[in-house]
Amino acid sequence: MADSKLDNARRNLASSMLYRIINLLLPFVLRAVLLYTVGVEYMGLTGLFTSIFSFLNLADLGFGAAIVYMMYKPMAENDTEKVCALLRVYRNIYRIVGLIILAAGLCVIPFLPHLIYGEVPDGLHLTVVYLIMLADSVMGYLFFAYRESLFTASQRVDILNYIDLGTRVLYDVLRIAVLLATRNYYLYCIVFPVVTLLRNLLVLYLSRKKFPQYVCRGDITQAEKKNLTKETAGLLISKISVKLTYDLDTIIISAFLGLTILAKFQNYQIISSNLTVFIGMIGGSITPGIGHALVTDSKEKNYRDMNIYQLLYMWLNGWVVACMVCLYQPFIQFWLGKDMLLPDYMLIWFGLYYMALKMNDVCFHYRNAAGLWWEDRRRAVFAGVFNLVMDIVLVKCMGMPGVLVATILYQVFFDSAWGDSILFKNVFTQESRFEFMKKRIYYMAVIILACAVCWMSGKLFPMVEGRNLKAVMLLLCRVLVVTALGNVILWLFYRRMPEYRDAKELLGRLLHRKN
Repeated sequence: MADSKLDNARRNLASSMLYRIINLLLPFVLRAVLLYTVGVEYMGLTGLFTSIFSFLNLADLGFGAAIVYMMYKPMAENDTEKVCALLRVYRNIYRIVGLIILAAGLCVIPFLPHLIYGEVPDGLHLTVVYLIMLADSVMGYLFFAYRESLFTASQRVDILNYIDLGTRVLYDVLRIAVLLATRNYYLYCIVFPVVTLLRNLLVLYLSRKKFPQYVCRGDITQAEKKNLTKETAGLLISKISVKLTYDLDTIIISAFLGLTILAKFQNYQIISSNLTVFIGMIGGSITPGIGHALVTDSKEKNYRDMNIYQLLYMWLNGWVVACMVCLYQPFIQFWLGKDMLLPDYMLIWFGLYYMALKMNDVCFHYRNAAGLWWEDRRRAVFAGVFNLVMDIVLVKCMGMPGVLVATILYQVFFDSAWGDSILFKNVFTQESRFEFMKKRIYYMAVIILACAVCWMSGKLFPMVEGRNLKAVMLLLCRVLVVTALGNVILWLFYRRMPEYRDAKELLGRLLHRKN
């Protein structure tokens, strides 16, 4: 059984990484095609609508994660009737959710002009585009998406990843082809619901083929419904907090600064967000193992393991931040041209923004593995409201940097300080939260030092305009310098940490697994 779980974890991680690599590359091509066929305003408009519908998908209410969690045990015990009952509940909830999103989406229509600062692109019917993308969002809930839970609960996320990989390639290739052939933004948008429908039909076909025994029938008990409601409440609050932190950033930039500024901002953000998700897969892949260890191992061993993960995670993200700070400008210029560059001082804010996002990930995974959603509810509420208010206040005072500063403050005070306190109060009760925070500050100070040294060294390789061999070679030189110099600096300081030896041993076991 243990070997089977390990094999599933490796398979899921491999498929997730392949999907993320493809998902990382294709958007760069797509955004370049958008820029050169229909213009920068359409790039911003696409990002705005994506954030609006991502926020409206709050209607999911966390039921998906809660029901999948409830499916693990009956599926492992081959309790077919229980899985069928949960699947039926999930289907009914998703249908209700789809209708809620449709109603909420229609209510947003009168406010659309107020969400865009300045004029929309000439000749564009904003409501028509919005309704097409609303159809895409609703379709995901009304047509068979609930059957994805079977793959997740059976630990076969790799199948979903390959479905997403195939449809993502089809999705982006079709949009690129439509833009190049017609330069018609309406046809570009129609690709969204068409591919979503095809994807859900594929999920239906494969789930019926692999799990023919699971159909929607029966019902769950009142006690299970009560438990589902409680688990969902904690997840809902946490989800609202996340949405208020990230999706509203895009909406606020559009409303206060306009679509052109939003498009430039998102060109940088798409890089950091993809890196965040890509690296987050590593943390996500160890969460089940953390949950098992919290139950079976001593608190002392779990705390020691958390410190090891923290060192490795901060090392990896330290290198990533150094790369971002030193490579953002030459890469954006090579990718989209000099006109799409933001001022150099924005690199400092983007670097601090990314560090703030990642410094709490390890503690976040431990909170999730320990099931502390309900204990986390107050923090999530105050954090979401704080970030929303600070976004509006700081974007008026500072412009674009204000959105990043609001998130940095949110991460420091709510995710780090308050989030850590929840974990140490409920899990690591005998350990010093202050000592853990001191280590985190040390890690971040070293990362800032590494970024500064790499930035100054990168100046030896100036940026050049155009997409030519010289530009590529200079960019590659910067990559090599940042990789070598950044990791040397991180090693010089991180090797002083008491968990360095254990981290080195763990990394060696992961890289040289014995068959």
